[in-house]
Amino acid sequence: MDIVNQILSWPAIVQGAIGSGLFWLVLHLGQKITKISQSLLGRHRHEVDMRDRIIIAALESQDIKQISTVLSMGSFFGIHYIFKALIFVVLGLCIQNIIPTFGTIGYVGGLVYLFLGLRACPALESYSNKISKKEEPKVEAQEC
Repeated sequence: MDIVNQILSWPAIVQGAIGSGLFWLVLHLGQKITKISQSLLGRHRHEVDMRDRIIIAALESQDIKQISTVLSMGSFFGIHYIFKALIFVVLGLCIQNIIPTFGTIGYVGGLVYLFLGLRACPALESYSNKISKKEEPKVEAQEC
């Protein structure tokens, strides 16, 4: 509690910067841990590879209808995990009064599913990187 009181005595801008940095750190570490644990467990790897191929094919086609359909489907993949996270948190909050440990379990389970949802909807920048990596060998082969 001494650290909390010390931080509360600092100016609001410093508290905000510390909070933002801590949030970024938790988000970044959570994404990395989720990625590593899924690759170690081999869980959903086939689905992720197939989804990546579909999104890359849609982006390469330059067809607006196909791109919007694929991106909408990607959003639905993420929403599925968000609902699971909400169920975990709500159940944890409801049972927390009876068994206090369930509140923590609900929060951790909800956080895990939120990170899985974040992993299910990766940023389009990662796909543009995959497309550019895919095209680079073609350019090199033409130069020779």
